[in-house]
Formats: sequence, C-alpha cells, structure tokens
Amino acid sequence: MNETRKKIILQEIKYWKQTNLLPEQYCDYLLTLYSCGEEQIISPQKKSSRSLAIPLWIFTSLFFLTLFVNYFTEINKGLQITITAFFIIMFGSFIYRYIQSSWLLQLALVGLALTVLMESVHIVDLVFPNSTGALYIVLLVQCVVWFVVGRRLKLLYFSISGVIGAFIIVYFLARLFF
Repeated sequence: MNETRKKIILQEIKYWKQTNLLPEQYCDYLLTLYSCGEEQIISPQKKSSRSLAIPLWIFTSLFFLTLFVNYFTEINKGLQITITAFFIIMFGSFIYRYIQSSWLLQLALVGLALTVLMESVHIVDLVFPNSTGALYIVLLVQCVVWFVVGRRLKLLYFSISGVIGAFIIVYFLARLFF
C-alpha cells in the first residue's frame, strides 16, 4: 500500500475515533490493521471523579457565598451588587472553561441563572425602592431569557422554569394593575 494513502487512512480512522463515528474498539482494530501493529493505540482517559469534584465544590461555594453576601451581611447594597457581579463573572468563566462537560455546564448555567436573579432583584430594590411593578417586569424579562436559553440549548428545565415563572409573574402583575 502506498505510504501517503496509508497515512490518510490512519488519519481518517483517528478522526472517526475522536468524533465517535465508529465504536472505539473498531477504530483500535482498524488502526492496528492498517498500521501493521506499528501505531501506538492510546485510549482516551476518562476524567476521574476527584477532578470533577473540584469544579462542583467551586460552583457550590460561589453560589453559597453569593447567598451569604446578599442576605446575611450588613454591607451596603452597592458593594453587595459589585461582589455578586464578580461572582456572575466567575460563573461565566466556569461555563466557558467546562463547556465540554455536560453536567458541569448545566450546573454552571443554573448557578449563573440564580445568581443573576438575585442580582437583578437587588438592583431593582436599589434603583426602584418599594416598586413591585418594576420588580415584576424585571422578573418577567428574566423568565423570558430563561425560556430562550432553554430553547436554544435544548434544556427542558430552563424552558419550563421560564414558562411557569412567566405565568406566575403575569398573574401577579394582573392582580397588581387590575
């Protein structure tokens, strides 16, 4: 067999293995067959549960730190909003970092959504004190964003949360104005 043709076939089989177009065992067999045993077959190592526990711990810590700063401290609202904005940026960076891990991505998205919800409530309370109408409108926008994110990323629980939240808020808006 021609050497360049052999190289192309080996590259194609490696691509199939990498993208899971064929089962890993078949790709290993084909690699061994076409390389005449010369190709070193290395199975991709799975991440250990210990390496995944660190991001889980970080997500949980960030969320509870956000709760603690917003509800259990006596610092002024501006500093609370600044600290919560920092935590939102941290959640966003973890989403970017762990985008390939499905459950970590979903955990980070939920943490980000809840943190943005808390932040928006604090901002509305700071800008429009004692205005329930403004709070309801901001929460309605938040629910629409959750619905759109759920539809775009095909996350059913985000879509359902957005719809249920929007119905509840529209109900209370109707009671407020009528």
